Amino acid sequence: MEFRVSNDLTLIELWRTSLAIMYNDIMMKVVNSIFSLAMVLLALNFWSRSGIIVRMLLLIGVLLFPVIQPVLMFFKAKKQLADMPHGLELVFNKKGIEAVSGKDKDFIKWKELAQVSRINHMTIIYLKGGQAFIVADRNLEADPKVFYEFIVSNIRK
Repeated sequence: MEFRVSNDLTLIELWRTSLAIMYNDIMMKVVNSIFSLAMVLLALNFWSRSGIIVRMLLLIGVLLFPVIQPVLMFFKAKKQLADMPHGLELVFNKKGIEAVSGKDKDFIKWKELAQVSRINHMTIIYLKGGQAFIVADRNLEADPKVFYEFIVSNIRK
């Protein structure tokens, strides 16, 4: 079995995946929720009797996780997308993953992969060195579940 995938992510796909990965951690959700709730309560309590500087700080604190953090993640995703190789084609077969970009070729054996996960219509394949391939379902010719199971079964070998 072989899967050929052109890896052309859009900015929105990369951004949504980054947010999903970040908010997938339960501790991150708890800390963000507690901080946001505390900031809203502080703002409600001190708003009427505080000066402009304190109001600005309270507003920044209230908007930090629901607005500012996603906007910063968007700009980070934009930079990551600019740094990604364009025209990258990935070939998944029983031997491993062949990454082809122009004249450059690289081969990754299955034992070099750490894990695989599915988030937001994406398959994320993590290498042991900290890098990852993100494969959007729209780039797959096969069923995404079959592709995911193929990757999982080869990582476990």
